[in-house]
Amino acid sequence: MNRLLSLFALLLLCFPTGVVAQEFTPPEPTAEHELLKQFEGQWLTECEFMGMPGQEVCKGSLSCRMLGQFWVINEMDADAGGQPMKAVQTIGYDRKEKKFIGTWVDSMTDFQWDYSGKWLEDKKQLVMEAEGPSFTDPEKKTDFRDSYQFVEKDLIRFESSMKDEAGKWVTFARGEFKRK
Repeated sequence: MNRLLSLFALLLLCFPTGVVAQEFTPPEPTAEHELLKQFEGQWLTECEFMGMPGQEVCKGSLSCRMLGQFWVINEMDADAGGQPMKAVQTIGYDRKEKKFIGTWVDSMTDFQWDYSGKWLEDKKQLVMEAEGPSFTDPEKKTDFRDSYQFVEKDLIRFESSMKDEAGKWVTFARGEFKRK
C-alpha cells in the first residue's frame, strides 16, 4: 500500500494538477479521413491470382466500417483456392506525417503488414505500400503495393503487386469489390 501511495505522490509531483485535470479534445477529421468512408458497406469480392498454381480465383465478402471518424476497418472472409481465409485491414490517415497508414493480418500467414501510402490527386485511387516476405524466398523481404481504384459508388477495383529481384513491379492479383 505504501508503494502505491508513493507512486501516486510521484505522479502528482511530475504532472502539474492542471495537466491532469485538462479535458481531452479530439482532433477534427480531415478531408483525407472523409475519403475513407468510401470503403463503408458490405461487398462481394472476386480476385484473380496470376502465376500462383491452385489459387487462380478467390471469391468472398468484405465488410467495411468506420471506427469513429479516423479509421476504416475492413474484414474479409474468402475462399482462397479451396482454403478458407479471413483477414482484417485497418486504414487511417496520419495528419502529422501527411500519409495514409494501415495494417493487414490474415489467417493464412503469421506476418503483420504495415502499410503507408497516398490517395492520388484525382481522389479516385488509394495506393498503399508495405515491405513483406518475398513469395520466391520467404527469408527475404521485398516491397508490395496495393491499389484501390474507386470506379463508382458501388465498385472498387484493386490490384496487388510486388517488386521482383530486378526491382520491377509485377502484378500478382487483381479483382473487384461490388457492393451487395
